[in-house]
Amino acid sequence: MMGNTKHRMDRKNPDEYARSSEPQVDVPLADIRDMVDTVPAIMSYFDANLICRFANEYHFGWYGRSPSTMIGLHLRDIIGETDFANRMQYIERAFRGESSSFETLIPHHDGSYRDTAVRYVPRKTERGVEGFYILAFDVAVLHHRFHSVFDGTAVGFWMVDFTRIRKWIAEFGPTGAVAATEALRDHPSLVGMLLDAMPILDINHKTASLFHVPVEEAKGRRFGSWCPDESHPAFRKQLSAFIGGERFFETETVMRTASGQLVDVLLTCAFPTNDLTENAFIIGTTDISSRVSKEHELAKTQADLAHALRVATLGELMASITHEISQPLGAIATDGNGALRWLRRAEPDLREVELAIERMVSESTRASDIIARTRALAMKDAHSRHTFSLNEMIEETVQIVRRQLAGLGAEIILHLKSSIPAVTADRVQLQQVLINLLMNAAQAMAGQPGPKKLVVKSKAAEGSAIVSVTDNGPGLGDYADKVFDVFYTTKESGMGMGLTIAKSIISAHDGDISVTAGAEGGAKFMFKIPLSRVTGSPS
Repeated sequence: MMGNTKHRMDRKNPDEYARSSEPQVDVPLADIRDMVDTVPAIMSYFDANLICRFANEYHFGWYGRSPSTMIGLHLRDIIGETDFANRMQYIERAFRGESSSFETLIPHHDGSYRDTAVRYVPRKTERGVEGFYILAFDVAVLHHRFHSVFDGTAVGFWMVDFTRIRKWIAEFGPTGAVAATEALRDHPSLVGMLLDAMPILDINHKTASLFHVPVEEAKGRRFGSWCPDESHPAFRKQLSAFIGGERFFETETVMRTASGQLVDVLLTCAFPTNDLTENAFIIGTTDISSRVSKEHELAKTQADLAHALRVATLGELMASITHEISQPLGAIATDGNGALRWLRRAEPDLREVELAIERMVSESTRASDIIARTRALAMKDAHSRHTFSLNEMIEETVQIVRRQLAGLGAEIILHLKSSIPAVTADRVQLQQVLINLLMNAAQAMAGQPGPKKLVVKSKAAEGSAIVSVTDNGPGLGDYADKVFDVFYTTKESGMGMGLTIAKSIISAHDGDISVTAGAEGGAKFMFKIPLSRVTGSPS
């Protein structure tokens, strides 16, 4: 096994060795044998005919047999016919010059079977592969520690096999990562196919309890069985993170129990990035149903309060307008009646008629000023405008409504151009416009099957900063020209004010808002602000 009786360090690189400042040391074979015998692992060497030529003393502690009794035996006679057949693939790889690793159960002399990590390493010479070394390490303690955490934690763990995922990525060739990521983006149906290609190796007791399935019954089944269509966007991001070389991934989604019930979960996964032979991945699922339910209740309460506030504000606004303009309207009516009386006289007094009409014009102007002033109270004026990043405003707005959009099943996609200058505008009002467009689009798509895409884009073009919101919902049909009309709505509970207010806000910024049909159906709303308002840097 160890070659000549005298081993000199770095024998294959004498020049490099000669340059070393370390003293030259000869290590006797007996000393090397002593070191090998002290290693707490099974170590053996088999020649090209699979005959054992060396075995260390650890075999005695494991098998209860002297290593000398193994010398000269064929590997089949040592491990048995069944295990020999199972390990033939690793033997063949060794004679191709490849190292390989696997885990298996090996019988112990006390009658038990121990979890063991085995490695086959070829011995290469100038004549080729002359044999191979077998190293086996007892990992039962490590497995015990692993399962203590795996089975004892409050997190539901899935151990899944990623072998087919790796093979699928490899099929794309040298640019596999980029091409695979693009394929996932362009072909959403791939996600379900890949999830079905991930067999379950093991689950812990928390997963069994949460998803209503016994541990042994889950083993071997497709992981996709627990992943409804609503979860595919989240798993697409998870797969993209793995393909992109990220080490950790986390998101929220829904999964399906064995009884068909949907459950909200926090999905986590730590990816092995260095060992390309490791195909058993752990996916964590934490039940967040209670938290999500409370968030939905809070969101509904907030929505109800916001609606009540809008109604109250509208009532106050109407009361204010009614009170303020009642006097000038009354004066107009009085002067109008007076003018008629002066005209109906036998000899009309045209001077009095003229004065009455002048007073009517004056009162109508005063009424108009009252309405304008009251409207200014409802909408912020130009003094509320500041310079800020349009993209940051968009990202902040998306975070504000992320939960509501997710609740409606919408997947939001951002394509924001980084070259857009800062915008001087009313940030809150633009957020109000964007929130209205996002929620309208998500609500329009809520009742339809399949993926619900919501794409937000920003760019600078044609002298304007432009923001568009595109959905793949049912579209507006023949009513696109009416959506900005006051009180026009397609919602049963709508008031038809949202888009009208949005148009007023954009108009107040000297901009424009429009709607067209989306490229994939649905609707595309776009608003723009003149770049003449783009100055300075974000504040």
